[in-house]
Amino acid sequence: MNFTLQLGLSIEAPTSGVHFKKKRGGGFRSQGKSAKNQLDLGVGIRCRRTEPLPAAKGASHRAPATNLAPVTKLLATKARNALWLQFFVMGVVSMAWVPRIPEIKTANELSDTQFGLVLIASSIGAVLGAQLSGRAIHRFGSRPVFFVAQVVVPVGVAIMGLSITPLVLVAGLFFMGFGYAALDVAGNAQAVAIENHLKKRYITSFHGMWSVGTLATTLLGAGLAFYISPRENLLWVAGVGLIVFGRHL
Repeated sequence: MNFTLQLGLSIEAPTSGVHFKKKRGGGFRSQGKSAKNQLDLGVGIRCRRTEPLPAAKGASHRAPATNLAPVTKLLATKARNALWLQFFVMGVVSMAWVPRIPEIKTANELSDTQFGLVLIASSIGAVLGAQLSGRAIHRFGSRPVFFVAQVVVPVGVAIMGLSITPLVLVAGLFFMGFGYAALDVAGNAQAVAIENHLKKRYITSFHGMWSVGTLATTLLGAGLAFYISPRENLLWVAGVGLIVFGRHL
């Protein structure tokens, strides 16, 4: 089996059947012989299994031992730390609009019944996002889906902040729900890959960080309600979310 580690320079060493390759912009892909085994960890390394090169005639088939476990563990640990932050920011951005619901409803001149109907848009977006993202991850890996979703969620929140008509609010809720569901599915796919590499369970801690993010954004929104409008609140949160997401792609 062959092992290639590329971190600006290419270094090749024989080992037990994994191939690591740095992707532009990052991404840690673990790939077997079928696309079903592909997962991205978002730490700048691609991993895939390759077949061994034929040995020279008369040469030994045994390759010299190369211990790459520390490298894999270090990269997976960085991915775990980044994903903790991603889940926290996901909670902050996706739930930033909730404390400002009364003001958003008033700005769009909606009754309680009308507002309840408008909220269905986020559910429709979430259902579509979850279904399509699962298929996209199977085909392209979790990293591209994560990238798209990290843009869609803040954009949806910003549209909600700018809305003054029900139609615009519906669009914002749909985009936010779609992006949030896709982000959640892709994040959980990466969480499973991290657990497999580190041989520990972290999935509950990732979801816990999302809960901490929702609590933080609720308290923040309640405090900011005395000083700034929902539009300013949501635009600031969306902007900060895009920056943080972008720095950890």
